[in-house]
Amino acid sequence: MTGTGTISEPGVPGAGPYAVPQSAVGEKPFATRTGVRRLVHAAVAAPSVHNTQPWRFRRVDDATMDLYADLDRLLAVTDPMGRGLGISCGAALFNLRLAIRMTGHHPQVLPLPDPGGRPDLLATVRAEPGGPPDQDERLLYDMIPHRRTNRFPFDGRPLPRNVFLDLVTAAYPEGATLVLVKGRAARRVLDLVAVAEGTLAAEESYRAELARWTGSGARSDGVPEHAAADVVAHILLGARV
Repeated sequence: MTGTGTISEPGVPGAGPYAVPQSAVGEKPFATRTGVRRLVHAAVAAPSVHNTQPWRFRRVDDATMDLYADLDRLLAVTDPMGRGLGISCGAALFNLRLAIRMTGHHPQVLPLPDPGGRPDLLATVRAEPGGPPDQDERLLYDMIPHRRTNRFPFDGRPLPRNVFLDLVTAAYPEGATLVLVKGRAARRVLDLVAVAEGTLAAEESYRAELARWTGSGARSDGVPEHAAADVVAHILLGARV
């Protein structure tokens, strides 16, 4: 399931296909086809490894949505353990949670609800009645259509300390710890990354996998052809490090 379409009714947060009409605030988020499209549209705007978009959504009822990993989109050579796939689906889940908040509900997430029977079922999300979103949630939601992927080399300037502290603070409520690696430890990490990428680049199966996920502008997934050169430079030269 993917999100398409636009909302012509005056919106509260968001814009275009992300706009939340006043009539949707307070109603069960997945009660209508339009509501499902709007929320899923926001979810699938998340970034993903090589833009594989490795997720599927299933409406359970008016207030519940399941998030599945689309294992057909797993990068078997690049990401054999599915770590990148999991992070990608986590980003989509975060966007879905934000979209639910815009309707005046609180998302209750049950991770891995059936690990024995359906390991590809990553989360069940239920929308419970709640208050309006706060300012930070609205700002985050409004930024969804403005997210961009930058495949160019970094410019070498250090990350401002206040930005890093903001990132650390943002990670904490998500149950994550963000650690700044500096000095010799950072160099060691970069050396390991360079060795790993060099090893991968020598594998024909890896090059074939990368080629499968490099497409024309007509594709809505994968790495666009115009960006492929930057991806290859990153792999072969460690251009971003």
